[in-house]
Amino acid sequence: MSLRLLAALAIFATSVTAVPVSATAQSGPAPFSSEGCSEYIDTLSPEYYPDAENFPAGLMADCVVMVAVMNHLYRDNPGKFRSVSGGYWPHPLVPTTIGLNGRVDLIQLGSNQLTGTIPKELGNLTNLRHLGLEQNQFTGTIPKELGNLTNLETLEIWYNQLTGTIPKELGNLTNLWYLGLWNNQLTGTIPKELGNLTNLKHLRLQQNQFTGTIPKELGNLTNLAELALGGNQLTGEIPDSLRVSKSFSFCPNRLTGVLPYHLRIVSNFEGDPDNIAPVCSIGVKGPSGENEGSAHEDNADTSETSPAPEISLSNSNISIEIPRSDDDKVEEIPFRVSPASARVEVPESSTPNLWAWVDGSGVNRTLIVTINKDTSPGSYPMKI
Repeated sequence: MSLRLLAALAIFATSVTAVPVSATAQSGPAPFSSEGCSEYIDTLSPEYYPDAENFPAGLMADCVVMVAVMNHLYRDNPGKFRSVSGGYWPHPLVPTTIGLNGRVDLIQLGSNQLTGTIPKELGNLTNLRHLGLEQNQFTGTIPKELGNLTNLETLEIWYNQLTGTIPKELGNLTNLWYLGLWNNQLTGTIPKELGNLTNLKHLRLQQNQFTGTIPKELGNLTNLAELALGGNQLTGEIPDSLRVSKSFSFCPNRLTGVLPYHLRIVSNFEGDPDNIAPVCSIGVKGPSGENEGSAHEDNADTSETSPAPEISLSNSNISIEIPRSDDDKVEEIPFRVSPASARVEVPESSTPNLWAWVDGSGVNRTLIVTINKDTSPGSYPMKI
């Protein structure tokens, strides 16, 4: 995904006082200063923020936090600022949107090869609804301060190099409907506090190094449409309390016992549902040499699958039909890329409450679109 991706309101890029940026400067004065926040906010009209109770004081607080976030990122990624002649907030490196309440409500930093640690200062942006840090090279742990973001609806930190455990504080994010932490190096047990996220529809924790049992508290997630736990080292039995309406993946792990009956009717399990151990044991290979035993498939019959669309320079338009819905949703559209090494970027969308990014590499990739329930129904063109 490109740094140009913004699918909510608009980017405001007004200059802020800054120390000249050097690609090699990693010590000394911070390259960005909060001194220009007042000047920036003075250019904005309060009439654009009808829900703001304390504009511009609230936005001033967010501006100070964003400057701290940029300085944190700069220390580990100075080269990302080479093309910047002056400081900006919102900054080209940090795509953001400002909601009708005059506060920062979206940050999208995905697919930018960012290194270093995740800024704990993000936990002070308490009006955030979407935080996208996916497909980077972040290391270290998930800051427990993210548990302060109680308005957050989507949290995406997948495809990084994070270690440590899932902070139990993430159980405070009760407005969350999408949590994606897959393809990291996270360890420890899955915290039972995730069972507090009763609005959650998509929980993706696959391809980590989690141990222990599946918490029975996940059975509290009665709105769960997707649960992906495969590719870990989980043991014990699948809790009978789990409810998933669309798709699930438990394998490979070290699980034993039976597949609960209410999960059997969701999708077909590739094995004996009364003895899941043979197909859920780590290292079990199928005839193709790949790990088998995933129950991730939906109810749809895949015997006759339409070929994925071929994306090229002459054929790069996708139209997404969004019906009227009372629920948030995630649409996944597979497509093929030629050549396999091609870089695919999703340009800016003017559609509020709709975010998109590209998952995968090589020939086969997936366009993932998260759609908020407030999105108006209709046909939305997206050019890749």
